[in-house]
Amino acid sequence: MLERRRVASGADHLNREDRERLEILRDGVELIAIASEHRADELASELHADMPWMAPATELVWQAMRRSVREGWPGLRLPPVLLDGPPGIGKSHWARRLGEILGTPAPVIEATGENASFGVVGSQRGWGGACPGRLLETILQSRIGNPVIVVDEIEKAGRATSRNGRAFGLAEALLPLLESLSARHWSCPFYQVKFDMSWVG
Repeated sequence: MLERRRVASGADHLNREDRERLEILRDGVELIAIASEHRADELASELHADMPWMAPATELVWQAMRRSVREGWPGLRLPPVLLDGPPGIGKSHWARRLGEILGTPAPVIEATGENASFGVVGSQRGWGGACPGRLLETILQSRIGNPVIVVDEIEKAGRATSRNGRAFGLAEALLPLLESLSARHWSCPFYQVKFDMSWVG
C-alpha cells in the first residue's frame, strides 16, 4: 500500500534529497485569504493612499479581493496584472507594497538579469546550474500558496538557447501559469512533479 501511494504521488522518480525537500508540502500550504469585503476595502484604501496614481491597478486588485470573499474562496486569487507606464512611477514598488499589505511574499524577479525562463520556473536537470525556479522556491520557503510574483522589465527578457537550438523564453514559460486551468496542473521542470499554481498572483 505504501509503495502504491508513493508511485501515485508522482514523486517516485525523485532521489531521497528531493523527496525530503518536497515533504514539507505534504499537508498543503496556507492560502492568504481576505476576511471580509470590509477588510478588502481597508486594504485597497491603504494601497491607494500610498500610491494614488496607480488607482486603475489598485481597483483591479480591490475587485479581486471582494470577489474572493463573495464567492467564498479559501484564499485570494489575483488575476495576472501587467503594469505599463513610464519608468520611475513605482510599478515594482506598487507590486511589492501589495504583497506587504496582503501579508504574502512578493519576490521581485529582474527579467533583464534572469537566464530566460529558468529564474522563474526553473530548469530541467542536465542544464548547467539546474534548479527549481523562484516561484516554487518561494512557496517552499514560505509555505504560502498564493504569493505575489513580480516580474520586472519583462519586455527586456532575453532567451536562452540550448546547443541543439531550442529556445527558452520567459514569456513562454509564464503562459501556463497565467491560465488558471493549466496552472492547476503545472509541472516543475526541475522536479518533474505537478503542482497547483493557480493561486499564485
